[in-house]
Amino acid sequence: MRVLALVLLLAGCGAPTPQFPREDVPATTSAEVIGAAPTTTRVPYKPVDHDVQREMARTACESGVPYNSTSTPYGGPGPHPLDGYEVTDHNSHMQHSPVFMGYVPGDVNVIQLVACVVAIPGNQSGTVTCKFDTGVSRSRTWPLLEATYEITVREARTGRVVTTLNAVGDDTPENSCPSFAADHADATVARSLADETLAKTLDPIRHGPAK
Repeated sequence: MRVLALVLLLAGCGAPTPQFPREDVPATTSAEVIGAAPTTTRVPYKPVDHDVQREMARTACESGVPYNSTSTPYGGPGPHPLDGYEVTDHNSHMQHSPVFMGYVPGDVNVIQLVACVVAIPGNQSGTVTCKFDTGVSRSRTWPLLEATYEITVREARTGRVVTTLNAVGDDTPENSCPSFAADHADATVARSLADETLAKTLDPIRHGPAK
C-alpha cells in the first residue's frame, strides 16, 4: 500500500528483516600463546529486534562507527553475511522506492559487512505519476531524475571501509515511486536501483574471498 503524506517519511532499507533460525558460526582461529596450536571458538548467538538492528546499521553508515563489536571478523572465503542501510539526505525532498538489501540474518554476530547506500541524483529525464491508496490525493506527478548509487561497504566489527562500489539506477519510473511520499512543491523521484542490480553489484564482495 502506497501512502501520500504531508510530511517526509523515511522508508529506510525496505521490508522487515526475516528472522533466521539459530546458527552458531565458527570464528577465525587464534592462539593465545605464540607457537601454540590454534583453537577454534564459536561466535555466540546474538539476535536483536528488527528496529534495533536497523538503528545499528543507520549509526554505522552515518557515523562510520562499528556496526557490532562482537560480529564475526571479515576474513577468509565467502559467503560474508551483510546488512545494509540507505543514508538519506534529510534536507532533500528527493524520494524513491526503498533499496532492498535481500535476506539479512537477525543474528547480528553473524553479520560481517554493512553496505551503506547513497543515492546521487542526476539530470531530469522526464516525469512520473505515482499512485497511492490513501492520502491527500491518490496520484501525484513529479520530475523523474536519473540517479547513481554509491555503496560503501564496511566491516561490521571495526567500521573500516572495505570497498566502495557504484551502480546506476535502472528500475522503471513506476517502480521508482516511493511507498511513502513527501507532498512538497519541490519533491522529485529518483530512478531506483533494481533489486537484482544491487544484488549483482554486491555479490562479488559478499560471496568472494575477503579483501
